[in-house]
Amino acid sequence: MSEVVLRQVSWLNHSHDDELALTEEWLVTNGLGGFSSCTLSGIATRRYHGLLVAALPAPLGRIVMLSHLQESLIFPNGEIVNLSEREVSGARMEFSALQRLQSFSLEMGLPVWRYEINGLVLEKRLFMPYQQNTVHVCYRVLSGNEPVRLELRPALHYRPLEAAVDETVVAAEDYVLSVRKDYFELDGGNFPPLFSQNPRRRLYLHN
Repeated sequence: MSEVVLRQVSWLNHSHDDELALTEEWLVTNGLGGFSSCTLSGIATRRYHGLLVAALPAPLGRIVMLSHLQESLIFPNGEIVNLSEREVSGARMEFSALQRLQSFSLEMGLPVWRYEINGLVLEKRLFMPYQQNTVHVCYRVLSGNEPVRLELRPALHYRPLEAAVDETVVAAEDYVLSVRKDYFELDGGNFPPLFSQNPRRRLYLHN
């Protein structure tokens, strides 16, 4: 039996604004030149950060197609817990999600987050299939006594990897969203369409 290589960072003994949240990074590749990368906290601090950086045929090259996901948990009593860090004023960040992060680990090099919220333990995993411009973000409730709803809001802004983050290559009005029976399709003009599916509480984004 092969041994699972595990590297873990525990947040139990760290302050909620620990510098590790913004300086430590993870990287997952797909064997095509595409990748998924960000900081441990999920805050994009570099130009190359993105959940899906696709490696497309020339002349397109590497394209940031999915910047990040806004993640929220909605409990039966109406309480909404945000799992995504956000900027509240100027350069000041609100590290509310890190206060709920029990641990971060790399299992065989793949990132795993575990949150503990109101007695609920939620695990999030991310991986990319080999030689596919696809990212899988998987959520699983490990323990909890009540149902909870997960709301995901993808942030999309197509741009070449080397371009400035505020560079616009597709105008907002040129994106076309189509809703199919079991998936969504986003057409970004000269770029390949982006698809998302949500079977079994998973979000897949691929082109």
